[in-house]
Amino acid sequence: MRGIFRSRHEVWLEEELVREREECRKLRAENRGLTNSLLGVAGHGPMTEPVKPQTPRLMGRRSLHQVQARTERASLERIQARAAAMETAEATAGKPDAS
Repeated sequence: MRGIFRSRHEVWLEEELVREREECRKLRAENRGLTNSLLGVAGHGPMTEPVKPQTPRLMGRRSLHQVQARTERASLERIQARAAAMETAEATAGKPDAS
């Protein structure tokens, strides 16, 4: 039903947006290729594929149970990280330096 009421201009704008995004994607790939080529000539390794930014998730309201579970999980992770760091420090404390 929505398609009936769309104007030609609106359809044209949406198609133009798709074309522009595709052109940007192609230009980025070409730029990455040229940059990697220059880096190769200079003796450096190629650039890695850029990490796609994550779109922010829309956060709805959270129940008290969900908030408490998240807080407990974060606290547990911090405790485990501290314990692992302490074990590593204790294990290396008894060994003489190899210097």
